[in-house]
Amino acid sequence: MLKILHTGDIHLDCAFSSLSPDEARERRAESRELFSKVIDTANAENVDAIILAGDIFDSYPIRPETAESFLRDLKRAKAPVFITPGNHDPYTPDSPYRTLIFPDNVHIFTEEALSFIELPEKQARIWGAAYGSEVYDGRILNGFSVPDDGYINILVLHSNLYTDGYSPVSADEITASGADYVALAHVHKPTELLKAGRTHYAYCGCLEAHDFGECYDSGFNIVTIDNGSVTLNRRSVSDVSYREISLNLTDCADVEAALPSPVGRVHLRLTLTGECATPDVDALYEKLSPKYAELQITDKTVPPRNLWEGLGEDTLRGVFLTKMKTLLDESADEEEREKVLLAVIYGINAIENREM
Repeated sequence: MLKILHTGDIHLDCAFSSLSPDEARERRAESRELFSKVIDTANAENVDAIILAGDIFDSYPIRPETAESFLRDLKRAKAPVFITPGNHDPYTPDSPYRTLIFPDNVHIFTEEALSFIELPEKQARIWGAAYGSEVYDGRILNGFSVPDDGYINILVLHSNLYTDGYSPVSADEITASGADYVALAHVHKPTELLKAGRTHYAYCGCLEAHDFGECYDSGFNIVTIDNGSVTLNRRSVSDVSYREISLNLTDCADVEAALPSPVGRVHLRLTLTGECATPDVDALYEKLSPKYAELQITDKTVPPRNLWEGLGEDTLRGVFLTKMKTLLDESADEEEREKVLLAVIYGINAIENREM
């Protein structure tokens, strides 16, 4: 059995450009603390290997306090650590992977071609490769397959599964690799445990969401491989999330009640839509903002329409409304009336080429 912790896309020293300088400084410090919690989890879980699948740093040079914190946490990791430099932190002459002195329990892959380190006591191999620059478009798995000798094989790839560019890979290439598990990073949205042929694979996602381009749950993976069976458990160490919500005010009288209760520090981008009286956005912001780490409100509401305007006219709209008015008057009960009124709204929207 082999148990690993799989993470990546941590982006230490991220600029957090949407925040104020003080807030950004605080978030960078918290990012360092999050990585410390990852090592705490690895130690508590007694994992056999810690996988850092690229973009651990956001850019170069890194801050001295980031280097000190990172090295200190790596040193206290009980399991060996394997790092594959990605497109944000490539293995270049100015890379901290070259200039810092790493603990003996850390292995950094330095070549663009795949190579491996054995864990003989676990009969396992960890395979990885490095970006040598910010751009690497070679197909890292083209023609690659692991030895068929009973060892557990883990591939650590900072790769793009969905489009060309950034070390692209395909499900067919993953199948042909014959690996037990492919630990992917680069795409920040995590996936469930996927399978291609006999090979399982997953994106770990980012350790913490950084902006509104990352409106999904963040975290990392604990993966266990045992006699060909692979299980994945998601873990999280951050209470920060970004969410975008569109709220239709046509039939909504209480915006606060219509929103889900925030859990942790939520950055919310709220868009108001529908037909209603013009909402007081300033008052709404003053009421809601204490609940959120960040709140943006955009008003896209429109004044209420007279749906029956044009009734009886010799136009497409008039003919449609005349027929619907007859159906409304003949409705047997309130439920039927509501269905007719909804049909009127959809019909008028279609005639006016509005969004449904």
